[in-house]
Amino acid sequence: MEEAYIVLDKEFKQKVHSIPKIEELRKCFGCATCSSSCPADIKPNQIAKAILLGFEKPTQNIWNCTMCILCTTRCPQDAKPHEFWGELRSFNYTLGNAPKPYYDLSKSVEEKLNPLGSAKEDKLGWLNIRERFYKRLLKTGKLEKEPKHGIFNIKNLTKEKCKTVYFIGCTTSLYARNSGIADSTLRLMMEAGEEPGIIGMEEGCCGYPLLLCGDNQTFRKIAKHNVETLEKMGVEKIVFSCAGCYRTFKKDYKNMFGELNFETFHISELLEKYFKEGVFEKPRERFKTKTTYHDPCELSRACDVIEQPRTILKYFLDSFAEMQNNKESSLCCGGGGLVKLTNSQLSSNIATTRVKQAEDIDAELILSACPSCKLTLTDGVSTLGKKIKVLDITEFVAQKIGLIPEA
Repeated sequence: MEEAYIVLDKEFKQKVHSIPKIEELRKCFGCATCSSSCPADIKPNQIAKAILLGFEKPTQNIWNCTMCILCTTRCPQDAKPHEFWGELRSFNYTLGNAPKPYYDLSKSVEEKLNPLGSAKEDKLGWLNIRERFYKRLLKTGKLEKEPKHGIFNIKNLTKEKCKTVYFIGCTTSLYARNSGIADSTLRLMMEAGEEPGIIGMEEGCCGYPLLLCGDNQTFRKIAKHNVETLEKMGVEKIVFSCAGCYRTFKKDYKNMFGELNFETFHISELLEKYFKEGVFEKPRERFKTKTTYHDPCELSRACDVIEQPRTILKYFLDSFAEMQNNKESSLCCGGGGLVKLTNSQLSSNIATTRVKQAEDIDAELILSACPSCKLTLTDGVSTLGKKIKVLDITEFVAQKIGLIPEA
């Protein structure tokens, strides 16, 4: 498809200096420190020159940005270029200059409550997938009895009133390959003595894809829908396995609504707590599979959840190794910024680069804490024809403590 660049027409030139984050861009004008770090090879200083000097044809495509925040992390002037990219996307979206798939995505969220345009009942499809999975294992004798906490169904998870809710998210609930993440997260919480429920068909997209599109108006609508739904349920604590959903509630909802009436946790934060407080026993057997951990951008750089997953994994692993880019400097998996919608090849290239970093340290297993990262890195492994396994941290822990079978 034809690439959509930022448009520097007369109207844009007249209005661009009113964009709230324009001062951040001025800091980028004479600097290129972050450019060598960008997984999409974007050069913020060139965008700054194009906009501030009014060049007719910018040399950089802002829609290729994965919004990974690495430029902000590396910036010596404490600028926040990723925030300006968000403003710039919003500005162009409002003018009608965003890529067409962005408008299609926004329509899907507004009408179907998810970015894929799937029916509302499809949000519960992961339950059917896991039910078939367990029944197949029972039938073939690979599983002697039902897993602890039983086989989940709609009736035993959806509750009218619930103090602790697991917000599953679109990428977990609507992709069959991620059904194990939802299953594992709920079983881990139950094993810790929690009584989690789910929203069900009325769980809306968190809205983060809308912010990436630049559609702030629809974002406000979906955010309001989610907050009102949760407050109606009487929720006191909400748990996420998706890094993007977690960041959106923790940062963007808070900016919009102020302090929320419920606490927000990523499951990795709770798992660390369960082990440290003795709710879960630290495993006696340690596993020798050489393993590495991929930091999701929205969890690490955006929310500073970096050491918690590593603390958990070191209880289990004899052989843990870091990739070249790790923690605050982690490389994006290639699944961010909606790049898959408009430049799938770029997304694939970034993913394979990350997988090669795992291969460089002879890793046999890549763990992450985000369903999007799991999907994208799994695709990267497949593209390269490698045998490296990719799992979410919830699946790994649930397997190792005997809550789900190792498939």
